Amino acid sequence: MQKSNTTFNTDISQIEFVVVDVETTGLNPENGDRVLEIAAVKLCGGAVIDTFNSLINPQRPISMGAYLVNRISAQMVANAPTFHEISDNFLKFVDNGIIAAYNTPFDLSFLNNELLLAGYPTLQNYNIDVLKLARLFLSGLPSYKQENVARSLNFDFPVKHRALEDVIVTSKILQTFISIVKAHGFSEFGDLVRRNIKQQLNNVRIETARTAMNNNESLWLKYFSPFQYEIYENVVTPIKISDNGKYQFITAVCTKTNSERNFHLDGIMGIKTVNSKE
Repeated sequence: MQKSNTTFNTDISQIEFVVVDVETTGLNPENGDRVLEIAAVKLCGGAVIDTFNSLINPQRPISMGAYLVNRISAQMVANAPTFHEISDNFLKFVDNGIIAAYNTPFDLSFLNNELLLAGYPTLQNYNIDVLKLARLFLSGLPSYKQENVARSLNFDFPVKHRALEDVIVTSKILQTFISIVKAHGFSEFGDLVRRNIKQQLNNVRIETARTAMNNNESLWLKYFSPFQYEIYENVVTPIKISDNGKYQFITAVCTKTNSERNFHLDGIMGIKTVNSKE
């Protein structure tokens, strides 16, 4: 498997992301644990363009701990194909896409172990970790378990700890983060994965707020509240930009309630100036 031809300058709307998830017999492939189920969703331009899903016969017992999480029994996988039998189709599906997962090191450790056991080289595709992005883009959550992040983003279906359901959730979370980056004027793949993207987003937020104050304009905000698990849109009149040494805020008056409040910069998912008369 060769590395993707994607460069950091590639338009993010043209990227093929392959979002993967595996269910396993246990937590450590080095201890002999194997893949029980695999699912993948191919995304491009914000749309699902293909899916891959299969139960896997792990050729070893399933731990009670794993069964209690994913509810996949030995009977369910007894007649399923082995990983070796689905390897070619899986590799064709992945192709040169950018691999993404929720806790990518975990999923890749199992996938690469299975590929080695099947006589294939490990995946060399560029990969990103959606869990890492969640910690970056959704500051302040008490927990970054996939289910908690999904609930905070108002996804209306639960995480079931089955590969296809989990990979669909991860895909929606990833698309949310891509939309945040694009809403701030960044359009390249490298923008999503750059180390200082959080500061770059905050720079755009501060500059937009300053422009609004200088031009006597209002701000439209799409805002995420980690305390209320709520995403909402609001039009506000910015008053000042504050920095307490740890966090930065836009202090503004809500045009609907005429009340003043602080908007944490890290919680702003979208921002633009609007004419006060609109």
